[in-house]
Amino acid sequence: MAKNAVWVEFDSSVVLKPLTNTDSTSIGYFDSKYVTVNGIFNYEESGHMGSNIGAIENIDRMFEKIQWYDGKKELYEINKKGLQKSK
Repeated sequence: MAKNAVWVEFDSSVVLKPLTNTDSTSIGYFDSKYVTVNGIFNYEESGHMGSNIGAIENIDRMFEKIQWYDGKKELYEINKKGLQKSK
């Protein structure tokens, strides 16, 4: 796991952008979701007990990403109403 893991460190000034129009700006909202994190990678910082290959620091934004396809079917589609979950 450590070969594929990075330490992510940010403070309360980070801008959190959920995919849906929700009032939730808690970091817990993003648990188990695909996200994009904007920050600076530091290979010399290996996080808790040195168990990571590096760290992403000075994070200013975190965006929820859409998982379009789960390997079996399309999960979302874009139509006249905008972004919609596939049926």
